[in-house]
Amino acid sequence: MAGSRTETITLPDDLRTFLAEVWASIQADDDEATRIESDDLLQAECGYGGLIDAEAGRYLFTYLPDTPEGGRWTFELLTDDVRKAATGELDEVTVEKHPDAVPGGGGGGGAPAGGLADLLASLLGPGGGRGARPALDLGDEDDDEDAEGEPEDSEGAEALLALLEEHHHIELGPEADRAALVKGIGDILATEDRPRSKAQALADWLIEQPGVEELYIGDEDLSRILAAW
Repeated sequence: MAGSRTETITLPDDLRTFLAEVWASIQADDDEATRIESDDLLQAECGYGGLIDAEAGRYLFTYLPDTPEGGRWTFELLTDDVRKAATGELDEVTVEKHPDAVPGGGGGGGAPAGGLADLLASLLGPGGGRGARPALDLGDEDDDEDAEGEPEDSEGAEALLALLEEHHHIELGPEADRAALVKGIGDILATEDRPRSKAQALADWLIEQPGVEELYIGDEDLSRILAAW
């Protein structure tokens, strides 16, 4: 990727803590850590990762540094390397430093304008890095209750829809029912599913809604946005 560079770093404390949690999951023989191949099933505030080659015991991690320049650092570890990082035997890892906060691209033929890094920066506010003060009120931590008693995150849903529109990742036609879209998005955001599952459900639901003419973002990119949400 243009602008990326390889560098050997000392493991930050929060990343070591995350890897210790991953090692605990491996020891517990959790499916998400030992059998299911994915690059984001394992989640933490500082990043995410997953088992990308179950046979070889190979993991891919993405670290979101709490720095003014933001960006993301990716690296791979074998199972024994995860153990060594968790126990303190491994102090350094070689990472690929990418300047963008999330990968660009997406599905559906590509967005006409706007980048995912810009969208994430809008969500997180000035600085664009983890720990930045949110630029928008995306709703209370406790889910709202709709008229039928179902959980709904209406403020967060409205904010997400507005940002997807602003950054040209969704195209709405004149017949789109905005209130219905906000309610549906809010119901999905309020679930306890992992970001990837939420992203798949949200994308599948959106493209079926009247008035949603195009969705210019793929499940992978949308899951990264929801992971940072």
